Amino acid sequence: MKIPAVIKNKFENMKYRHKLTILLVTASLVPMILLVLYSHDRMSSLLREKEMEDMSSILEQTGEGIDSQIEVFSSLLNYLTYSPDIEDLITEKNMDNYQAYIKYTEVADPLLSVPKSYHDAILQIQLFAESIKVRHEYTLVPLAQIDKEWGSDRLSDDMKIQWLVERSLSQIAAVRKIYRGANVEAVLCVTLNYDKLFQPFENIINEKCGGMILDSDGNIIYRKENFEDEILEKAKDSAQIVAALDKKYASVNSLSEESGWHFFLYKPQSVIDSTVSQIL
Repeated sequence: MKIPAVIKNKFENMKYRHKLTILLVTASLVPMILLVLYSHDRMSSLLREKEMEDMSSILEQTGEGIDSQIEVFSSLLNYLTYSPDIEDLITEKNMDNYQAYIKYTEVADPLLSVPKSYHDAILQIQLFAESIKVRHEYTLVPLAQIDKEWGSDRLSDDMKIQWLVERSLSQIAAVRKIYRGANVEAVLCVTLNYDKLFQPFENIINEKCGGMILDSDGNIIYRKENFEDEILEKAKDSAQIVAALDKKYASVNSLSEESGWHFFLYKPQSVIDSTVSQIL
């Protein structure tokens, strides 16, 4: 940068002690300015890290809360799977109508209906079995009718609990197949209220924040954004959304060991920058 002639002439005409004073003051200010700039940059970085740590902590706690609920439903499903009464219903295939009615009303109905009164997220519990010839209310259903409810093609050949999500119906199902040898003899299904199970996650998606949950296959089972973004709106699948998050968003994620679901919490980078600026 070229020094104006007037200032240059004025400096040259100064007495030596004045020049020395100016040079000393300037020399002392330069490191102070550099120190202030470094401190400001370092403080900004620390505040951004703190914001990300807070987001990560909130997401982790929320995920653990949902996992604890999932564990409750998994334990219920395991209990019913190994219940002697359920086993009798599955294996007894030659009951007459009267015996079946007694079994259904006095044994099956209380066993499959009572848990609803203890947890408001449970919509219904169903047993699909080959031994059931005629549907009994919503609790006992012939195995062949499972296609109408959830679609057997969506279930893998696995004895583990499988989680199916129907966003359009606001329902989630915890499903377990029961085998007799290599053949599926029955299926137990606990249907849950989608909104109530994911309510804790929705609660942390505040203003100018977004959240998404993917199942183990990468399908979007929950998504909400409290801001507008053209790139996210045009994204056709979870891979495109995750790619966008990596480029221009402050995002954290957590994987649920219980369900295999992948939780994402994110904010536009400008929101983080604005928060840091207000503090500084």
